[in-house]
Amino acid sequence: AEEGPSAAGDDLKWLHWLLGQHWPYLKKSMEKVIKKELEPIIQEALPKPLNKISFQDIDFGDVMPNFSDIHPVFDIQNDFKGVSLEMGVTWHCAGKIVMVLDPVRIGLDNISLEGTVLLKLRPILDRLPIIGGMQITMLSPP
Repeated sequence: AEEGPSAAGDDLKWLHWLLGQHWPYLKKSMEKVIKKELEPIIQEALPKPLNKISFQDIDFGDVMPNFSDIHPVFDIQNDFKGVSLEMGVTWHCAGKIVMVLDPVRIGLDNISLEGTVLLKLRPILDRLPIIGGMQITMLSPP
């Protein structure tokens, strides 16, 4: 693996600006993924009658995550070239998530997340869109 130059502090102003421009669209996408992809997985994993649980309200608010200490690495995994970005993330979200299992409502407010995220961009392609896939994982429990 070949490490690239790390970035932190003022070097990340461009990233925070870019995320700020895209945040309304990113949060909508995350909300759709939770409703359309995560909800069926949760329902399938739960026994009856708990498998009727659903997300009623998902809102990640207006505050976007803050990234710090980005460490890029170029590597090859299973013969696929890629770039991995290990970065610190802090997110204090004033949004809310409400799940419903009639007649019970379960809600989360003021969600906080701190930890290290690993963003893998792989495989690198020799044609557009250049990156074939993306995987995001937490290196430690948030």
